[in-house]
Amino acid sequence: MRIDTVKGGAYALTCTEACTVQAIRADAAFITILEADTAGQYSFVAPGEAVEVSDENAMVTQVLKPAALGMAGRSGIQSGGDVVLRNLMAEAAAFSGIVNANGGIHVPLAAGAETDTASVNRAYAMGMAQLVLMHQTRTYWLTSSCTATNGVTINHAAPGCYCEVVLRANGCTSLSLPTTGTVSGGDYSKIMGYSIPFQYSGGSAGAWIKVSMLIGAGGDWTESLDAGMDGYRFRPVSGSTPSIARLVEVALYYHDGCKSRVRELIGVGKPAGYVVRTTESSLNYDSNTNPCSAAYRLVITQSEISYTSELGAVVWLVMGGASGDTVVKLADIRGWDTYHTSVSPKLYLDVQAGEYGGRLQLESPTILNGIGNNTYVRYGLEPYQRSWITAETEVPYKDPEQPSAS
Repeated sequence: MRIDTVKGGAYALTCTEACTVQAIRADAAFITILEADTAGQYSFVAPGEAVEVSDENAMVTQVLKPAALGMAGRSGIQSGGDVVLRNLMAEAAAFSGIVNANGGIHVPLAAGAETDTASVNRAYAMGMAQLVLMHQTRTYWLTSSCTATNGVTINHAAPGCYCEVVLRANGCTSLSLPTTGTVSGGDYSKIMGYSIPFQYSGGSAGAWIKVSMLIGAGGDWTESLDAGMDGYRFRPVSGSTPSIARLVEVALYYHDGCKSRVRELIGVGKPAGYVVRTTESSLNYDSNTNPCSAAYRLVITQSEISYTSELGAVVWLVMGGASGDTVVKLADIRGWDTYHTSVSPKLYLDVQAGEYGGRLQLESPTILNGIGNNTYVRYGLEPYQRSWITAETEVPYKDPEQPSAS
């Protein structure tokens, strides 16, 4: 069957059986340009003004806007096979649906994150990054109410936003740093967590820093200043009834390498009783990337609003430095009821310098607000997190013999 063609035109061949397509040269000779092994649809480019198709029942249709053809294949594009496209050009077009890039772009998602291809998870892939930023609220130091023990001076270099403390060799101090409240928020604050930018430079033996927060409202607590790294900055009044509030403290210290310890002191159960959950880690970093030189911030946040006895929140340490492992999971802790969360967080730090002294730098905390019932912060951190947790224990709290002031 002879088919008239346009020289250089692209054509689709739909054949009912195996067949060949031959171009007709000017000298009436034939050149085979396509061999179809089975019935199906194939494509070819006409080199002349006519072709001869062996299948009399085949249909040949000109393709007006073809994609550039790939490598030559005498058997055409087989069903289920791949075609390599070169120099593919796309003209302007409008799409009624969402184009999914599953084949070429890998966006790491946390376990449990939605992966429906119909919407391409615009919230996670693009928009959510800006949405999370929009739902972060700055606090500011109440500079006139910030205090330090042992004659240490707090330098408010940028009042309300940034402060620093310099310790002499083997010096120590207990800092109390209250903040302003957030703008609005209401009773159901949806405060899902805190981002605390800080750095403590003092990585010699004996040096440590302990960051403490009381999350939630209520409870009877006793504060102990200069009680050492192992002493609680806050502990329940002996015999008091546990409430929804809890103490969360994060200690970073140097002992045969950099270590961390997270303690959560909280009342759980019915009847409620205090327990202490302790998580210890060996932070596997070299001297160029360690908590004393490369720490950026602590992040304490829960995944969603659902206060139970379940572990629904995480403590992360975000690092800089030379290592690629810059999101370190320090501990799992329990979530909290955001109705009882203070909109004016207060930060407590206990610091011990080593033989070369130490320098503490702090920005005021950022409050992570809920988007719906979720911060989505974990979707950004979990895919990249590393963890060097060495021990996790949970024991009933016993009123300790508080270490004496150092």
